[in-house]
Amino acid sequence: MELVDARVARMRQQRLLRRGDRGQDPLSAAVAPRHWESLGGLALPPGPVLDVGCGAGPPPPQAPGPVLRLDWLAGFAAPPDVLGDAARLPCRDGAFSLVLATNVLPWLGDPRPFFGEARRVLRDGGALSCTSLGPDTLAELRALGPFAGPKTMGFFDMHDLADMAQAAGLAEPVASCERLRFAYSSHGAMLRDLSGFGVLAAAGMDRSLGTPRRLAALLRRPEPVELTFEVVYLHAWAMPARPARGPAHWQEITLDRGRPPAR
Repeated sequence: MELVDARVARMRQQRLLRRGDRGQDPLSAAVAPRHWESLGGLALPPGPVLDVGCGAGPPPPQAPGPVLRLDWLAGFAAPPDVLGDAARLPCRDGAFSLVLATNVLPWLGDPRPFFGEARRVLRDGGALSCTSLGPDTLAELRALGPFAGPKTMGFFDMHDLADMAQAAGLAEPVASCERLRFAYSSHGAMLRDLSGFGVLAAAGMDRSLGTPRRLAALLRRPEPVELTFEVVYLHAWAMPARPARGPAHWQEITLDRGRPPAR
């Protein structure tokens, strides 16, 4: 199941990079310090950190070791150290103690390959820490008449993300969420910010915004508007694989049915 149109997501990322504001949107600016603060409660092993989708943001101050910054676009003022795709990380197995991904999942067509790659590049005992957007994001769009409907929603529930992480071999996932509200002076200002959040890459999102005429009418609406973003925080661990247990590990137990039970 893909809730994001990966082709549209890449087109929007390239457009934002040409505008020079990718990685500087208010949502990323608000979520990044909250994400880093959540790392303070984790017993992170020392070692290298992979910052996936680093964009133009700074490295986390709580990093337990040197940070390798990875993104798939190179045109930032502070370019990433490595170019690569979150679904095909160009890194060797077991290279990192921490994989960090802030607001990367909302840009992905399917988070499962990323979870599998994160497990592959993590050493045993390492951690994945990432953020995403939950299904309550943009709930206010349901009240905008022609812009309403399920097509405006395109994000996985935190429980689904935890299940995906476990299916990829990551253990003990812990998911939590909070709701951030953003106020805009007009609907036009709201839509300009939405184009930088990745949410317009959600499957069907463009269609849900209606015809160009309806969209133009929305842009002309001068009244202020507020939007809710449900931010999901997910932490999971790369635990050593348990060895398969076969007949050599079986223990024989003999039951003596002829003797009465002891009193």
